[in-house]
Amino acid sequence: MDEEENSREEVSWSDLPEDVMCRVLARLPVRKLVQVRTVCKQWNSIITSSCFEELWTEQTSSSSSSQEAAAYFPLLLCPGEGGGGGTHYHEFCLAYDHTANQWQRMPSLSFLPPGVRIPMTGAGGLLCFRRDTSLFLCNPLTKAIQELPVIARNWIHYASVHLIVDKRAKAFKVIVAGKLRHNSSSSSSSSLTDAFGSIAIFESSSCSCSSSSSSSASAAGGGWRSIDSLPPKGFSYGRTAAMCKGFIYCEAICYNGKVGVAAYDVERERWNDVIHQVPPDDNADYELSDVVECGGWIWMVVGRGYGGIITRIYILKLLLLGVTATTPPPLPPPLSQQAAAGVLTLLPADANSFSNNQEEEEIAQQDCCWRRVTDLPNELLDKLRDVWFGEDESSSLAIVAHGSRICIAAGKSLMLVYNIIHDSWSVLPPFSPWHWKAIDTYGGAEPTSFPVELSFSCPLQTN
Repeated sequence: MDEEENSREEVSWSDLPEDVMCRVLARLPVRKLVQVRTVCKQWNSIITSSCFEELWTEQTSSSSSSQEAAAYFPLLLCPGEGGGGGTHYHEFCLAYDHTANQWQRMPSLSFLPPGVRIPMTGAGGLLCFRRDTSLFLCNPLTKAIQELPVIARNWIHYASVHLIVDKRAKAFKVIVAGKLRHNSSSSSSSSLTDAFGSIAIFESSSCSCSSSSSSSASAAGGGWRSIDSLPPKGFSYGRTAAMCKGFIYCEAICYNGKVGVAAYDVERERWNDVIHQVPPDDNADYELSDVVECGGWIWMVVGRGYGGIITRIYILKLLLLGVTATTPPPLPPPLSQQAAAGVLTLLPADANSFSNNQEEEEIAQQDCCWRRVTDLPNELLDKLRDVWFGEDESSSLAIVAHGSRICIAAGKSLMLVYNIIHDSWSVLPPFSPWHWKAIDTYGGAEPTSFPVELSFSCPLQTN
């Protein structure tokens, strides 16, 4: 009996045949796989093998919850390889798991081609990075990667990238909002668009250069389509944009100095003719604003202050989505109800006292309705200012939202979270000593403005 018990004690996971171990691990959901892949090199090798994806999909097909992408945010990317040198980036990645309430190391992105460094967006298990004017899509779990055709000669800072992934059809769509131009007149650049009016689209199901059946779209260089629909007049693109319920809401800086959002209808491939302007603040000469999607709504995180110093941060919620001037929204409630509910509704002033441009802007405001939902508590605002202005690598706040949470990241040292359901603020726990050591080894960490979703479903074409 003692010999039998001793023999059982000597059996370990490492003694199991690899194919058996593969089948055992394939029964785990993605979130658990992310955790167990760090147990040992053997398990990590099995999970990242080419045959594991097919087996995992087969064994979890009966459970839709097991196949759901596991979302983590904020995502922090370390800019360089160990030692700070080399041409590959993001060897070490870290993100917060809100389900397990802990920081989790993400799969390494060192498999990206040299120089592919700038994170743009992520959705459906894919991440999008930019190198110069080329976009690259990758799946962190499977290490699949696809380079999209060059879109333009010059990339402007305020062009936003949006990604739509259809896992069932194994297809994706990339939408770039913002004017992209190139200044070369040589024949070698004839395959590039001379100027996107406002929107460029790449669809994986139509990789060859072809014109859309819609009269509002024209072919534009190597699979990209340029949409001829022009955005509303009188604004320039801001830094941020978000997708919500079939619309892309771009931060709009109007000529009158006010900030708002302009909406692009993805299905109809046209801009709405209304700019939703936020209420002005005459008591501030400094402003930061970020547009995010959270819980199926559009939110704007606003920071205002004086002389480059933020004195308050608050969050606005857009109550009217997809509204156009030709499709008026429901009438706002009486002013007494608005005051009780804290709703800010902008109404047009007397049009006779304005010029034509001013009149158009005021008419656009009549469909705008924002609610000031919450203010960052003063004690958290003080902490944020101390950390933000104390970190040399942090030039701006990183705002990221997913599910029911909006996160404000000040560099790598302070992460504030607002829960839209519980109407509460919290601070994410600090990194472990090991995480801090790894971050220092890899040259610091930079938070992204989008979450990372991990999934084995991969619609990329990996030739």
